[in-house]
Amino acid sequence: MAANTTRAELVKKIAAKFPPMSMANPTNSDLYAVLLELLDAGDSPEQRAVTAVASTGVALTGDDEYVIVTSGNTAHLVVLPNLDDVSPGKLIILEAGATGFALATGVVGDRINNVAASVGVASAAIPATGLAYCRAHTAAAGSARGWSLQYFTELGALATAIVPA
Repeated sequence: MAANTTRAELVKKIAAKFPPMSMANPTNSDLYAVLLELLDAGDSPEQRAVTAVASTGVALTGDDEYVIVTSGNTAHLVVLPNLDDVSPGKLIILEAGATGFALATGVVGDRINNVAASVGVASAAIPATGLAYCRAHTAAAGSARGWSLQYFTELGALATAIVPA
C-alpha cells in the first residue's frame, strides 16, 4: 500500500474494480489483495509534512491529523486551523523535528491553553523532537474557545504546561 493511500481511496479502488454485480465472488484474488490493503490502512491518522516559516507561518487545515514539522528556526510559525473549520474535540498531532517552532492560531481572540495566541500577538514555543497534541474546544463556562495543548517529549514524558507568550 502506498504510504499516503487513504481509507476512502481504497474504498473507491474496490468500487472501481468490482461493480456491485461482481462482488459476489469472494475468492477473486484482486478483491482479496485490495481488501488486505484496506485492512493494512488501519486507523492510522493521515499525515503530511510542513515547514514552519517566519512572519505569517504555515497554515494547518481542518483536515490535518498528524503533521511532521520541519523548522529552520524556533521562531518560525505553524498556524492552527480556524476553530470555525473544525469540530469540537478535533485532534491534531504535531511532530517536531530537530528544531522546535512557534505555534499560534490564525484568528484574533482564539486561544492556546486559555491564552490569546494569534499570529502577531503571542505563540507557544514547541520544543524540538517531541509531539504536540492540540485539541479544539468550544467556549465552556468561564473559558474562551481555543486549543488545548499538551506536549510529550521524545521519551514519552508529559512536559510542563506550555503557555503562549
